Parts: sequence; C-alpha cells; structure tokens
Amino acid sequence: MRLETSTSPFSFGDTSFRRADFSESFPIVMPILNEYKKTHAKWNRPEQIEFYAILMDKSELFSREENDIDGKRGRTLTNSMMKPGFVTKDRFIGETGLHWVENNLVDADTIEQLFLFTPSTLAFTRQLLKVRIYEADNTGNKFFRPFLFLLNMLAKYGEMPKGHLLYTTMAIRPSFTEKEIRDVINDYQQVVDNKATFDDYFDQHFATALQFGPAVIENGAKQLQRIFNGDLLTDEELKRYFPNNNGPVYRERYQEFLIELNRFKTNHSQESLETLIELSKKNTIKNSFGGGAAVFKARANVSVADFISNNSDNPLLTGNSYAIYHMFQVGKYKYLRSQYLDLNVRYLSMTGLVSTKNGYMSLDLTPIVNNILHITQLTFVGDENYGQYEDNPNSPFYSDITLMSILNIDEVAAKKTIQTVLQQYDVFSIEELRDVLEHHKTDKLTELIESRFDRERTIKILELFKKRRTLNDSADKAIRKAVTESSSGPTIFEFIVAIAWYHLNGKQLNIFNALNLEFDADMLPISHAPGGRGDIEFTYDNPKMNLLIEVTLMNPNNQKRGEMEPIIRHTTNLAVEADPVPTQGIFIANEIDTNVENVFRAMAFTELNSTETSGSVQGINLFALSISELNALLENNVSDQTILNVTNNNLPDSPVSISNEWRKPILAQMGISN
Repeated sequence: MRLETSTSPFSFGDTSFRRADFSESFPIVMPILNEYKKTHAKWNRPEQIEFYAILMDKSELFSREENDIDGKRGRTLTNSMMKPGFVTKDRFIGETGLHWVENNLVDADTIEQLFLFTPSTLAFTRQLLKVRIYEADNTGNKFFRPFLFLLNMLAKYGEMPKGHLLYTTMAIRPSFTEKEIRDVINDYQQVVDNKATFDDYFDQHFATALQFGPAVIENGAKQLQRIFNGDLLTDEELKRYFPNNNGPVYRERYQEFLIELNRFKTNHSQESLETLIELSKKNTIKNSFGGGAAVFKARANVSVADFISNNSDNPLLTGNSYAIYHMFQVGKYKYLRSQYLDLNVRYLSMTGLVSTKNGYMSLDLTPIVNNILHITQLTFVGDENYGQYEDNPNSPFYSDITLMSILNIDEVAAKKTIQTVLQQYDVFSIEELRDVLEHHKTDKLTELIESRFDRERTIKILELFKKRRTLNDSADKAIRKAVTESSSGPTIFEFIVAIAWYHLNGKQLNIFNALNLEFDADMLPISHAPGGRGDIEFTYDNPKMNLLIEVTLMNPNNQKRGEMEPIIRHTTNLAVEADPVPTQGIFIANEIDTNVENVFRAMAFTELNSTETSGSVQGINLFALSISELNALLENNVSDQTILNVTNNNLPDSPVSISNEWRKPILAQMGISN
C-alpha cells in the first residue's frame, strides 16, 4: 500500500470496516463480492452502490444506515480486505482470498508445519508478511516490510509496550536504509535499559522523517510567533504550517486557540483563562496539541493561580514558540497513529503469532519465529515496481504461496532449522513438537479461564446471552467487551458454553481439543473452524464416552429449520465413528423449541446412518438445555457426571409416546425446577 503522505502512519486494514471479527466477516463478504465481480469489471460509484445493496440483502453483517446509500460504505468495506491483499484494487478476489474462503489454501510447507496454524491464522500470517508500505509519491518504488520488522523487534526484546512497538513500526519510512532500520531495532535497548526515554528514542530516529525535526520546527515556530505578534496567517499559510484536511474552519480554530493562549499569557485574567480552557476542550485542539488527550489539567472553576501551578510543566504556557510548535507537530502525529493502534493489533492477532496482554505485545512461539527470521533472505526495505506488485492480480501479493516462498527460504535451510527447533524443544519429530505445542495452547487456555472466566464470570456472561437479541444491541456489545471484539456473538457463545461445561466437570477435561474454534495467540476465539465437526466434542476416559455439545443463538421459531438436522447428523457421525464407545449429544440454546426437544427424544429409537462412513447407529441420545437451565446447573454446583447419568438413566427401554412434559422430571433430578 502507498502512504497517503510522506508523514502518514499506516494500518494493515481500514477503520471504516465496522466489525472486528475479520476471520468470520471477511469470508462472508468475499464470496458475495466474487460473484458480483463476475459481471461487473469496474469499481466506480455506481458499482459500489449496487454491491453494497446486494451485500445488505444477502448478509446480516451490518444494519443499514441512511447515510450509507451513496455507496461509500460499499467501497470502504472492501478497503479492509484490499490492504492485506485478499482483494485487488479493482475488488477482484485474489487467489489467497479465494482459497481461504473455500477452505482450500495451499498445504503448509516444511516451515509452516512448525506451527499449529488454522486456515485463518495461516492466511493472515502469509498475507501480512507480503504487505509492503510504499512511498507516498506516485512514482516511488521503495518499500518497507512492516510485519517482518515487527517480528524482529519482538524476537529480540521478548515483550514490548504496545505503543512502543506499533508507533515505531508505523513511523518507519520506505526511504530508510537497511542500516537505519537495524539501528532502530538495536537502539531500543537504551529504552529497555532505562538509559533513554521512549520519546527521546523516537525523536532521535523519526523526528526528521516525520517532519518534526529541528529545521521544520524552527520554520513553523516563526509562523506561530507571527500569530503571537498579532500578524494573523492567511488560510494558505495555515494550510501549510497548521494543516487540517477538514477545512478552513478547523485551521482557523488553531489560530483562535493560539491567539487566546497568547492573550492569557499576557494578562492572566480569569475571563481569558475560561475562554482558553473552553477552546482547549474542542477535539481539533485536543487531537493536534494533545495527541487526542486534554492539553491542560483544568478542573471546573479553577483559579488562575491554581491553573498555572497545575500546568507548570506544560510547554503551551512557556510562551516559547519553538516548544509550542513542536508540541503541535508531535501531537498531530500521535493522534494520527493512535487511530490505527488497535486496528493494527486486531490484524496482528489474526496471525495467532502475536499476543497482546495488559498493554504489552509478545510472540507466542519466540524460539520458532527467531530461528525462521535467522534464515530468511528478505530485507526490511526494497525497491520494486509498485504497479507490478499491487496492480497485477497475478503478483505474489495476491497469490496463494507459502512462507518459504514469501521469506525466500530453500528446503535445505528449512530442514536445518527444523532440526534446531526440535533440539530446542527436546523432541525428535514434527509430530512430537505438535504435541508439545498443543499442550502449550491447552495450558494457555486453562490459564486464561482461571484469570478471566471463572464460574461466576461465566454465569454473568451467559446472563448477557439471555438478553441478547440482535447484532450490536447493548447485550451483544457487553458480551464482546467481556470476551473479545475479534469474534461474533455465536462463536463467543460456543466458547463460553464450553467453559461452562469445563466448570461443571471440575476442570479435568481437555477443553482446547474439545473446541472446534480458531484462536488468536491469547487463546481467544476468532472464528469457528471449517470442517464437519460439531461445535464442542469432549472426550471422557473414565468411563469412556464422547460428549457432543451443539449450541445456537437462533430463536425457537428457527431452531427446527436451522439447528435440528446438524446436531442429529453430527451426533450420528460421532457415534458411528466412536462405536463401541457411547456418545451423548446435548443441545444448548437461549430458549428450546418444544418440537425440537421432542424430536430429539424420538431419535433414541430411530436407526440413523452416518453421512461420513457406511455405518449406522440404533438411535442416539440427545438432550436440550436452555441458557437458564445451564446457569442453574452452574449455580447449584451440579457436576457433569450427574447431568450425564440422569439423562442416560431416564432413557426408556422401548419406544414410547413423547409428550411435551417429558423433560420436567429429568430436570428435577438435576436439581432444576421449572
């Protein structure tokens, strides 16, 4: 992607995409876009309007807003898929994007087998490594590889404050030399050793490139002094020295603020102070002079003396035009980069490699990543034709190629690296390594549950699901805030139900292997994994049995059509596959449709055929629970064995008529009264 200006920060995606669950929403948008583009080669405003209308009709991703009818949303929605190379600039689906949504990505190569990639994490890792940041002008072909730099920083320092890592990555310009970037990496050690502040380190490496170096500040300070001297700037001058793309009104607001700042500095009157504080609260001023934060410490009705005392270290009150203009330039850049901070975190989390916790970022598998970085022949910067890379649909940017091709690693180097990694993990084969990594992920997931999803917290989140009705209602927002913004409500529900059952079990079951989900590096869900498995499949050892749990947020009116067949099919397939080990099926929803629960009961006496093999089973045991009933089981400390024993002990020996009240006595034996 090209930088908008020579000083712009960049993002891997676009803030206009109003969902953070990229791993689930992109695969919904892209097939609809792919079908549309088969008959619409252009991507102008009429096509954007038409596509957006089709998307709204064929998906439930977004709620329509009146100001979306001009098609702007149709264009900007796909920006988020264009920047990482899933779609081209003309909005044709690239090969990687197409293979991803079709669950047909090129098989993992020798290096990729060192990780437990899922389709989504593999696709995002490959694509982010291919992202290049090109110069802002239309002819420049110099570029920078941001994800490669970021991985190197984390491999060297282990853990970094989120702001330090991303602000540094976003500040590097394609014009930097390889040595300058190596210096950026190595000099951060001064910050780690407390020999330099991050701001000093940042200014040292980026002030000149981002145009807040000494020469730029000196020139701007002269113009600011003119304002202080009563010589007001024209809009053309403001556009040059105090730029704001929103228009002359906003640029004039800068001048108004500076005039009032100088007036207060001169007269220290209460009236001037109140006007200054009022102006300072405007977003234009906060964003540009404070980097998005308040520029003064100022409580209501503060006196002049207290205000000056509370802000004694504030450059704005010094009257020093150089310091004030520096604050303006740095503040504007801080605000711009802050707009992309969390967005970049979301894209990085999709790789499953980069962990974000408590404001710090780190690599999940540092030894493996570090070994791979040592053998790649890629440089941080390069010089290659922009058009051939980003305008050519057949370029590597859009092609489904593996990490070894992307990183320019040959088979000999890859095999040597694998041996090194196996020795470091004290294993003898890739299979053993994968077992170690699975244990690692299981441990991380159980640690996450202990720290964030104890029994009481799980109950509260399930209560939110009882209140949830639609996308983005208050309960839906509260759920995503409590769990993760990177996944949809239904996927989070699956995750939380599995955790609930894990608590009912006494935390003995392997919950990682049970969940058919894709996870980020922090073991939070990003999407439901492709394939024919059920939602949750627990394996019991004593006594041996399999438990399949299917979940849905569908209302009772839609359950028979949307969910009844899948749970019957998945339970049948698992029962046939596991025979002679018994299989139990449980269905969990907000509310249970009576017809659905009655049909489930009848399945105990129905011969059913597997859709995956030639086998069949003489009936399956299915039982339905509502969220309220699941919560009651948690609150009453009922064990999973009690639930399973009660459901099995109440199976009739022979077919009987199924009445609407058949569940009540069974629930009563579990301690639930209806």
